[in-house]
Amino acid sequence: DLSNLACSSFMFSRCTNLKEIDLSFLNEASVEDLSGMFYRCSSLEKVNLEKANLQNTTNLSFLFEDCTNLKSIDLNIDTSNVEYMDHIFTGCENLESLDLSHLNTSNVKNMSSLFKGLSTITSLDLTNFDVSSCLNMSAMFEECSSLTYLNLGDFKSQNVLDMSRRHIHMK
Repeated sequence: DLSNLACSSFMFSRCTNLKEIDLSFLNEASVEDLSGMFYRCSSLEKVNLEKANLQNTTNLSFLFEDCTNLKSIDLNIDTSNVEYMDHIFTGCENLESLDLSHLNTSNVKNMSSLFKGLSTITSLDLTNFDVSSCLNMSAMFEECSSLTYLNLGDFKSQNVLDMSRRHIHMK
């Protein structure tokens, strides 16, 4: 029973032998902080968060940072209250596909280094991203060396204060 859990930050951090985890059963609206939950889980290949109830989560920072064996992930979760998405996929160098179509980014303030180091991903479709609340997008696409297609749709980034290092090392 995880009904009183409010913070699970870095819960599985550095579990270097963890290969697969199913958290679809999570129905805990109380969880506010998932930052670094899988940080440096270098053997992690598959995560199932589909339909997990994360409606009150505000922090996803560093969620999958340096999960170097992660190949694909479907983030079909409620992100309507998330404010921090920085470094979520930083260093996921073998991530081949990423479906972000279900993400609600309307309250996100920080997207810095969100996709940094995704060296094998070739396309990103961010047409559904609402970045009107975002203040920091620094290094958002840094070191995406294989990225050849990027659809930003109607990116309204008028409130962003920091876009430094936004497109470095893209083809």
